[in-house]
Amino acid sequence: MSIPAIPLVQPNRPTRLTYLQRSPALAGVLIFLTLCLTLPRLCFAADQEPLQKITLQLRWLHQFQFAGYYAAKQLGYYREIGLDVEIRAGAPGREPVKEVMAGRAQYGAANSELLHQRLKGAPLIALAAIFQHSGAVFVVKQSSGIRTPQHLIGRKVMLISKGADVGLMAMLNNEGVDISKVEIVKSSYDITDLIEDRVDAFNSYLTNEPYLMAEKQIPVSLIHPSTYGVDFYSDILFTSETELAQNPDRVKQFRQASLRGWEYAMDNPEEIIELILNQYTQAKSREQLRFEAASMHDLIMPNLIEYGHMNPGRWRHMAETFVKQGMIPPGYNLDGFLYDPYPVPDYSRWYVLILFLLLGLFLIGAIAMTLFRYNRKLKNAITHGQLVQDQLQQQTTLFEAIFRSTPDATVITNTKREILLCNPAFCQTFGYPPEEVISQSTALLYASEAAFTQQGETCLNPHSEPTLESYEIDCRRKNGEIFPSQSLGGPIINTRGHMVGYIEVMRDITEQKKSQLEMIRLALTDPLTGLANRHQFNRRFNESLKLAKRQQQLLSLAIMDLDFFKPVNDQFGHPTGDELLKKVAQILTATFRETDIIARIGGDEFAIIMIDPESPRAICLPAERVIEALSQPLYIAGNAIQIGTSFGVSTFPLDSDNPSDLYRLADQALYRSKAAGKKRCSLVGHDCKPCDEAN
Repeated sequence: MSIPAIPLVQPNRPTRLTYLQRSPALAGVLIFLTLCLTLPRLCFAADQEPLQKITLQLRWLHQFQFAGYYAAKQLGYYREIGLDVEIRAGAPGREPVKEVMAGRAQYGAANSELLHQRLKGAPLIALAAIFQHSGAVFVVKQSSGIRTPQHLIGRKVMLISKGADVGLMAMLNNEGVDISKVEIVKSSYDITDLIEDRVDAFNSYLTNEPYLMAEKQIPVSLIHPSTYGVDFYSDILFTSETELAQNPDRVKQFRQASLRGWEYAMDNPEEIIELILNQYTQAKSREQLRFEAASMHDLIMPNLIEYGHMNPGRWRHMAETFVKQGMIPPGYNLDGFLYDPYPVPDYSRWYVLILFLLLGLFLIGAIAMTLFRYNRKLKNAITHGQLVQDQLQQQTTLFEAIFRSTPDATVITNTKREILLCNPAFCQTFGYPPEEVISQSTALLYASEAAFTQQGETCLNPHSEPTLESYEIDCRRKNGEIFPSQSLGGPIINTRGHMVGYIEVMRDITEQKKSQLEMIRLALTDPLTGLANRHQFNRRFNESLKLAKRQQQLLSLAIMDLDFFKPVNDQFGHPTGDELLKKVAQILTATFRETDIIARIGGDEFAIIMIDPESPRAICLPAERVIEALSQPLYIAGNAIQIGTSFGVSTFPLDSDNPSDLYRLADQALYRSKAAGKKRCSLVGHDCKPCDEAN
């Protein structure tokens, strides 16, 4: 099973380097022209124009969520391109799309509402997707019992607006939740409303409110749209068609400077945190900003995807989601919505100037030679890259061979515990083909949501050590069958020390469990009669006596042995004697109550524990029935065998509260029964008479 490669740039798009490689002569011409056109600027650099003032409207208050823009401004990236950028914080009623459309801001940072408004006709342009995954979630208290979108029906749910929280609305629609049955409350942007139960669900961001709830030690659950098939871009840098038409160079340079800022901010989070605390806001603590920075790694994915990357196919998928949910009509058009920072250049306007450049042929020759040398170095670099790729392919092949041959069910997930890879042993153990589980949460593998949560808290959490922890947990196959699993699990850490996913290894131990239970049963059961053996009798007797003491109940102990049993073995042989003991066990089981404990504690000696009898003499009635049954001939293997039996009974607490004394007293009562003529049941402190006579 191969790991799919993630494209970091849009495929099939020619770059400047491609054009230079195809035509060194043309490249030389362009360089010469560039020098001619830029020299006047360099000569008059002292007379630079004043900085252009523009506004960037943020989604919300100043925090690490917008770190890249603070970095770009602080490090002078914006000033280098002639811009004085006001980074304006968001506020209730001040939404980025509205501010840009009204001309009060030239640029903004928005979530998936940007696409929604574009499809409704707003002339907006998406410049770069900073967050590859949306951090918008519903936060609920665990004590509320809310776990899925369906649980929000009839509850108070806080939203900024249906337009601003498009991703959350799409999730509700996708899960068949009737919005009219959900009480929508305008967002106060204050998590206190959830803490004090004024609302049941709070529109939150993964990088923000979960930290506040954890800080107050309030257990929460997160309802994440991606769990239900809604995974949108977020924190999208955008502008208007008017800005792009009037200032195309400014748009391009502003985008590049902003992405430079984001790269620096994610590589130097502590420096930017200090900047935020000193120049923007102290509403959040340093630790909260650190939590926010760490959480953003999984949303931005800087180790895997180029900053600002936008996939047209994913935008179409988002649009199709809106159509499916009836949020926009079909037949939409995304042409012109995605900004292309590297358009194919049009060289037609340079054709006339080429006639005047023939005088620079000597310069072109020199440039061509330089490019020739550069191309040779580039070729060497490509060759080296191919060698590295071959080594990577060998490692991948080795990994696949090991992964596929592992005898235990193994899955590799992302940080949200969504399955990326599974081996053949997994398919055999759980009954799922790979295509049914890829991108699904591993929650479907566990017997219950509680088991899934417990496993995540103990072994698969962001603070786990990068080692495999062993644990036992109940799992569920595709057909619904529950089975015990001995599992290993732990985080996967990349070379930069960042957690990129988890590995889970599960082994079906059903047969092992059965063997253990059978061993326990054999250890506690008499193998001949199937009754409890002496070891189990002693344990059950002590446990029952403790229970009787706590609940102030009576407890009777009867000791019984068989009369004339030895002659049976001597006359008919031990196999007949064994069959006789089995028959006695059947009579005892059929006569005494199901709650009574019956054990074989010796060769022909039995014990019965009667819990909570009506009176000390209550045990006499079933004992007399056993005496009567064993007074009749028993037919075994065609032989009529005549035996008898006697009982001795002690009772807690009348006779003693000590288990050893109760056993000794019952045994003495049994001895008196035998001395008085056998076939009797004697109570401690009474004459040796049949129970009916004693009563």
